[in-house]
Amino acid sequence: ANGIGSFRLPRYTNTFNREFYGHPPIVFGFLSVFYKILGDGLWIEKLYNLVITLINLLIIKAIWNKLFTQKESAYLPLILFLLLPLNIWCFRQTMLENTMTLFTTLSVFLSLQSLDRNNIYLVMLSGLSVFLGFLCKGPVAMFPFITFAFVYATKIKNVSFSKSTYHTLIMLSTFFFVGFAMLFIFPESQSFFKYYFKEQIIKSIDGTGEVSGTKFKTLCNLLIELLPLLVIFITALFLKIKTDTNTKKQALFFLLIALSASLPILISSKQRAFYFVPSMSFYVLATATYVYKPLVETLNRLKYWHKQEIYWLMTIIFIVIGFTFTFFIPSKRDSSTIQLVEQLKEKIPPKTIIYTDKTVVENWKIIAYSYRLGQLSYQDKILEKYLLLNKNSVVPPNYKSLNLKNNQYELYFKKY
Repeated sequence: ANGIGSFRLPRYTNTFNREFYGHPPIVFGFLSVFYKILGDGLWIEKLYNLVITLINLLIIKAIWNKLFTQKESAYLPLILFLLLPLNIWCFRQTMLENTMTLFTTLSVFLSLQSLDRNNIYLVMLSGLSVFLGFLCKGPVAMFPFITFAFVYATKIKNVSFSKSTYHTLIMLSTFFFVGFAMLFIFPESQSFFKYYFKEQIIKSIDGTGEVSGTKFKTLCNLLIELLPLLVIFITALFLKIKTDTNTKKQALFFLLIALSASLPILISSKQRAFYFVPSMSFYVLATATYVYKPLVETLNRLKYWHKQEIYWLMTIIFIVIGFTFTFFIPSKRDSSTIQLVEQLKEKIPPKTIIYTDKTVVENWKIIAYSYRLGQLSYQDKILEKYLLLNKNSVVPPNYKSLNLKNNQYELYFKKY
């Protein structure tokens, strides 16, 4: 959007990762459209996050309406989705998983829609959605390929084994056809994906790349994030809520999709809680499916409740939670780093390269925010006009402090 880098080869900074191979570029492309139209600023990212969140909610509602005739009950999974702590945090940040979730959830919806309409083009669109999800975050977006197999296994729709296999092959064919077409039309993307698979995918599997967290801790984190849903499910079991066989099949279908999105993450040496965000929609749908009929029946039996009143109550709750959830509450994420960078912007012109020591070179938050907000880059080989050093570092001669209001770092300017 600002003329630096390109869609096919983004730039991280002018020194580190001049050619950025860390992630596929489609989310950066979407964001650049927002920047191009609306200008620069962190509020643009908040708007983008809000749009992505609302589209995700609409897709969840569309999936629910495909399986259930009581349209007002669609507010139940939406409320549950907005109540999950992981969703509340992640969808307020500009995480790649948010956009990937949009495409993977859309793929499942299109697969279900294709069976109702017996439309092979919708199957192809489902495969295309998986490809777009892949361009957001890589292979972790490929779990919707299992959708038709789970439809067949759970019998939520009358689908034969041969049909489910055929539709899955159509999805896969679309995915690989679009992928090879992209590599042919844009030859430079070949080098990008070679490097991406070597440095990101292979190293995260064999453990030679970044290592963060443990598999046991990750599973514990997943259970913690799902705690609100687990409480609802356990309460339903304790109260011996009766559900019909078809409802159980539908809940199992969503649970299997959720597990297929969650468990493969354990293969990676990089373990973070927000990697589970694409699966949250389906854990929510599984829980809501299991409890919604008994819940509505119970509320209807209450003396002062009627369906219309329930409908409006759920609507009001959804609106309140939705607006609370959306980005009017300031995020404290990386606030100290942003304050530091804002001070640097006031004292240093854009496109400046700053000399620094190891403490900053290894601090990717400072490096990223400095270039994002002020087009400032860092290197640790040759002294520059400006130095950003830890306050305990030895300052070279002929440099004057510019008095940053920061407890850890100080900025210096070369006097001559």
